[in-house]
Amino acid sequence: MSLLNAIKLDLRANTYSKKAAIVVVMYRIANHIALSRSAVIRILGYPILKIYQVFIVWLWGIDIPYFTKIGVGLNLGHGGAVVVNSDTVIGDRVLLRQFTTIGNKGLNMSGSPVIGNDVEIGANCVLIGDITIGNNVIIGAGSVVTKSIPADSVAYGNPLKITGRTVFGGSKPAHHKRARNMQMVTGNLVA
Repeated sequence: MSLLNAIKLDLRANTYSKKAAIVVVMYRIANHIALSRSAVIRILGYPILKIYQVFIVWLWGIDIPYFTKIGVGLNLGHGGAVVVNSDTVIGDRVLLRQFTTIGNKGLNMSGSPVIGNDVEIGANCVLIGDITIGNNVIIGAGSVVTKSIPADSVAYGNPLKITGRTVFGGSKPAHHKRARNMQMVTGNLVA
């Protein structure tokens, strides 16, 4: 997928918050520069990487390293206070609400989470360690996730409780219509 198409999908996912839209677009551009095979693009784009570091990470407190692997349609909800470890992998159409931390258990101690497609992560959640979050998962606000969550599940609490089925299995998360629309645009409609 081209950079421009990825940015369009990210903007479509972040219509609620201009700050979130700016952050996601800056991430997408910085990620493209950092992972480019062209030395010319990396050299000419170096100032953009530094602008991203200063404004997005330091001033706005949204610590998403620009070399983190993140799918299209990333939604930052309110666009504030999110920390993501650089080794984390995030799928398409994921909603990260404010005060979310995703990472490992310490320096070189464990892997980082792998998050599937169409995942909704509530405010003030912590996802830690070498875990996998399946597709179509809803994680409730304030949850501490230290174990994997299977696809089509609802999880909440501390300690974590896994229960129910998500939109594709029964319940309807807040971003159901937006997730369906994004799936139709990206061609990943799940029946």
